[in-house]
Amino acid sequence: MNRRDFLAMLGTTALGAMMPAMAAEPRRPNILLLMVDDLVPALNTYGMDYAISPNIDKLAARSAVFQRAYCSVPVCGASRASLLTGLHPTPNRFTSFDSRADKDVPGIVSVPEMFKKNGYETISLGKVFHNRDDHGTAAWSRTPYRGDGSTRPGSMLDPDSENWIGGTRNRGPFYEIADVDDWQYWDGQVAKRAIGVLDSLNGSDNPFFLSVGFIRPHLPFYAPRKYWDLYDRDEIPTAPFRQRPEGAPGSLRGSEEIRFYGDRDVEYNSEEFHQIARHGYLACVSYVDALIGHVMEALERNGFADNTVILLIGDHGFHLGEHNFWGKHTLLHGALHTPLMITRPGQEPIDIYTPVSLLDVAPTLLDLASLEKPDYFHGHSLVKSLNGKLDDLEGITYSRWRNGDAVVSSRWIYAEYDNGEAMLLDMENDPLATRNAIDHDDNVDTVASLKERLNRFRAQAKVLP
Repeated sequence: MNRRDFLAMLGTTALGAMMPAMAAEPRRPNILLLMVDDLVPALNTYGMDYAISPNIDKLAARSAVFQRAYCSVPVCGASRASLLTGLHPTPNRFTSFDSRADKDVPGIVSVPEMFKKNGYETISLGKVFHNRDDHGTAAWSRTPYRGDGSTRPGSMLDPDSENWIGGTRNRGPFYEIADVDDWQYWDGQVAKRAIGVLDSLNGSDNPFFLSVGFIRPHLPFYAPRKYWDLYDRDEIPTAPFRQRPEGAPGSLRGSEEIRFYGDRDVEYNSEEFHQIARHGYLACVSYVDALIGHVMEALERNGFADNTVILLIGDHGFHLGEHNFWGKHTLLHGALHTPLMITRPGQEPIDIYTPVSLLDVAPTLLDLASLEKPDYFHGHSLVKSLNGKLDDLEGITYSRWRNGDAVVSSRWIYAEYDNGEAMLLDMENDPLATRNAIDHDDNVDTVASLKERLNRFRAQAKVLP
């Protein structure tokens, strides 16, 4: 054998040795994004041991659970537009329940569109963006699904509910106990479609980005009877502090959303009202938990569990009678705080108590899929923290609601309103937010530091490509 033939043989042998390694390059992970409207951390993994949510508990047992995650805007449409573009709100951007990302930040590529451009099958089921056609075909490989048309998110399935139309917007009652199975409410239709989609994706060559958005426990509190029956109403704790914080700014107002609905002759904010409303909220949480369980079973049955990143998030918090508030629309902890769980193949369970923002979801998703991130994201990737490395976490978040904005740190919430009013809440020494500590002499330096950080967030929010 001459030298040329010998070298050719070596090259062929080396190439042959390399081929298996090249062929074994792992496929990019699938993404399953579970979005739950108005979900507060009313879950066992967040310390509320009276909540019955076994499927979410099972997911949490193999997840990084962010115990202090906060939304950018305490209302659904604006929060989702902010989350799915990775951008802060401003006084003119992401301001209301029906905010649209494609109109508020035209030209910005949304997170699902980034995945679609990188070969992912991107699918939207249920409530993901608030508006079904937000980003439309640019973001989604298929037409977003919003139910089969037989019911709507507020449809009443108990005939007796028709007798209780009322409230300030002439709607059905604020709660309903219906003798129906899991699939008849709108969320059941969304879960059924998710199961069908997962079955259809089995064998596909492309990874998927599947986002499933459930409407409950958003008002009205409608759920099948079996989920109401899980609870003894007398054993459900109600809010221990129902007054406004002492010295609270006049700009601090609660949502009136629950009063849009009929009251079933239950006096608003009476003890009975608090008990029923909390019961209804928890019944809806347990109902959505069961639907998530059905989706997770389909994920595992189709062999996707070993190569799927799963995120479970709420879009914002929800007051459950604290300060006699029901709903979101405040810069208080109850309206800003929401669950965030992330699991990936091989993820070790970990609880993370450093404050993080839902804006961190966008860069985290792209990092988990090894996709390039744009440099204009306002959040930060949480990937390192999934391994317990928390040094990169800033530990302070920014939120805005209409006429005010706020920062949340590990101890404080500091809010400023457009009319000059301000609020400082000490979550460490006053966790029930009984008083505004803004005028306490010991807090002068704290206020100055938080005010400076708030101004930096405001300046960052104005920067766009």
